[in-house]
Amino acid sequence: MYSQQIIRPRWEDRLIVEESISRYWTAVGVEVHYSTEKTQVFSGIKHPYFNGIIRSVMPLRVAVKRVRDLISQFDDRKLPFRWLVNKSSLPGNLKKILTEQGMRHHGTFTGLIHYPESFIGDVENHQGYRLVVVTNSDMMLIWSQHLADAIGISVSEGKSFAKFFAESKFGDFQHFMVFHGEECVAVATLYYNETASTIHNLTVKEGFRGKGVAALTVRFLLSHIYKYSAKKVVHFSPKQTVNDFIEMGFDPVTEIEIFEK
Repeated sequence: MYSQQIIRPRWEDRLIVEESISRYWTAVGVEVHYSTEKTQVFSGIKHPYFNGIIRSVMPLRVAVKRVRDLISQFDDRKLPFRWLVNKSSLPGNLKKILTEQGMRHHGTFTGLIHYPESFIGDVENHQGYRLVVVTNSDMMLIWSQHLADAIGISVSEGKSFAKFFAESKFGDFQHFMVFHGEECVAVATLYYNETASTIHNLTVKEGFRGKGVAALTVRFLLSHIYKYSAKKVVHFSPKQTVNDFIEMGFDPVTEIEIFEK
């Protein structure tokens, strides 16, 4: 029996959430470069979601030069990219430096964590929506086509992204589709590791956005996870919808600001 009064260190939850991004991209198998100052991701797919600086801890005295050098690396490859800034990012004026170097603020996401004792129970089929586990290459093709449409990349680039999962040598991924009738209206990925289960690639078809489909998908995924595992769950939500997930028992532990070029 879990207690509702468990108190956990906030820094520990924040570390789990922030590290989950690096763990995911490493497990996917894209090109990842680590150093003491940054973690850098190149996928080759021409959309900022798939390339970027996901961790940066740079000394103030060299920060401007480092930022310029890193931006030029993506420019040389002709790849759009994201720079993620959170509470652990350094220097403290990194957002100002990024703006001065031509990057624009694209949005803010909240990193949340959910523990098994916060789970409210199983989720049944809701208003004709149902969760389907991807189990074969034909289903993965539908999954990748939906993701491509929702994010705004070509179908071939969507297939290229799906191929990373097929060729991954480590990590534990499971992919899902949400159907309304016979139509795929949302997709998502779960990445499992020894620390947490993390929700990635959650996208909703354009005509179904603003109808609670993303929140319903997360409820479905929580139900699925806790049937087979007692691991905590990490999720990233746009700031404007974070209350939907707080109502499910998620605890917001960090904010991630996204800059794009």
